[in-house]
Amino acid sequence: MFVELLNELERNRKLHEGKVQEKKIHAPKVDKKVVGAIKGLFEKDSEIYDLTSLKRGVVAGSLCPRVLMERLIKNMNLNELINGYGMTETSPANHAIAPQDPFEKKVTTVGKVLPHVEGKIIDDKGHAVPLNTPGELCVRGYVTMLKYWNDPEATKKTIDPTGWLKTGDIGVLDEEGFLSIVGRIKDLIIRGGENVYPKEVEDFLMEYDNVMDVQVFGIPDDKFGEEICAYIRLKDKQKGFDKEHLREFCKKKFAHYKIPKYVRVVEGFPMTVTGKTQKFKMKEEMISLLKDPTKVEEFKLKK
Repeated sequence: MFVELLNELERNRKLHEGKVQEKKIHAPKVDKKVVGAIKGLFEKDSEIYDLTSLKRGVVAGSLCPRVLMERLIKNMNLNELINGYGMTETSPANHAIAPQDPFEKKVTTVGKVLPHVEGKIIDDKGHAVPLNTPGELCVRGYVTMLKYWNDPEATKKTIDPTGWLKTGDIGVLDEEGFLSIVGRIKDLIIRGGENVYPKEVEDFLMEYDNVMDVQVFGIPDDKFGEEICAYIRLKDKQKGFDKEHLREFCKKKFAHYKIPKYVRVVEGFPMTVTGKTQKFKMKEEMISLLKDPTKVEEFKLKK
């Protein structure tokens, strides 16, 4: 399993190299819990490993940034990499990329709905939306659960009378049937009347030098209703973090209302046992920290 190899990489570089080459592993499983370690491998050590035996892999656990998908395919020789989407309530997968799908689709979407499963995107009134329009993803088919155990109210909110299961995720369906997940409904940031999808901001910040991983979320603001906050993990701690340089990078390439007002460098993110980030904990922490005026100035990115 690839997680095991990454752990061994930290303990013994030569042992890791030997395992990849001697065992000729073809299909690692890439969980979001280890993407930071993988990115470190790309940045520092990819030249010393013989990864030519790797051919295919599966990305799972959480939304994967485009930058990381590109590196997995190009730097690790995973030409048959599969990205997918699912949830426990759908057993779990309901959409997936096929190995033969175009590169651009592999790095920007989670693929097409699986055989014998239906999918649709709806608005807040339950009506299907046009193609290329964000809305809540719903799925139906043999993969969907029957009910939540001993919780009829939660079941009623999640599954409608015709069997459609509401995922709680915001998706966009294109003309070819490929699905892009842009975030959780509960994570959507509404700043001054503008909808901001955290994943879009996260993907943008991932392109900035020395960023290993990033999580974006909203915090209450008296003027705009919500402001954008980013927690960032660095590739190289010794190199540090230049807030002024990041500010200029954002101003040149990103809409002003999508630029985070606050940025905090952290060692890691709070996560569940299954490797999913817990943004509500980051939000609670940041709200508490910003009660201190000195912290406001410390974390403020926007002037």
